[in-house]
Amino acid sequence: MAAHAFHFDTFRGDTDADTLAYWICLTTASSVSKAEDLDRLVDYMVRQFEFEGSCEQFGSVIPIELRKVLRPVAPVQLARKWSPIPDLVKAFGEPKLMRTLPLQESEQKALCAWWTPAAMMTGLDLPGGHGDRDRLARLFNVARYRAAALGSGVAVVVKQGWSYELPHTFSDGAVALMRRAGFIVTDRHA
Repeated sequence: MAAHAFHFDTFRGDTDADTLAYWICLTTASSVSKAEDLDRLVDYMVRQFEFEGSCEQFGSVIPIELRKVLRPVAPVQLARKWSPIPDLVKAFGEPKLMRTLPLQESEQKALCAWWTPAAMMTGLDLPGGHGDRDRLARLFNVARYRAAALGSGVAVVVKQGWSYELPHTFSDGAVALMRRAGFIVTDRHA
């Protein structure tokens, strides 16, 4: 399946979920090059989501095992009834790496990564007025500038999300850790 086809309903499957989770990270081609890496990265995203809520007790917002593989630019994000992948494909073309696997019978997970230097230098210009889309543009644009400076790529991991109504802000201590880690935003959604 081509990346542009990964609209919200593709991930929702036959469930009544109304949220997608997505995670934008800097990474290298060698850290995500095989289909089984997708399972690992989705597991990392789930772990990161859980870790962010209790990061103060660990003194870091990124678990130790993730630091060698990924550099998140923000907490795991939640989007209501919208998928970021079609907009990213429209702006940057088909990803250099794309893996999709069924998470369960009714759910998909996907990883898309772009490493093309020319694509990294083009801004993500999306129609405004949609909070989740505006946030994606901001996050991805900062991620691509950082990736270009570091010679890395940008990976976006997407799976069916958690409840949009979950608390999406963090304590002052967690926000301070996120800022120290270089996070662009310190909440989960627009």
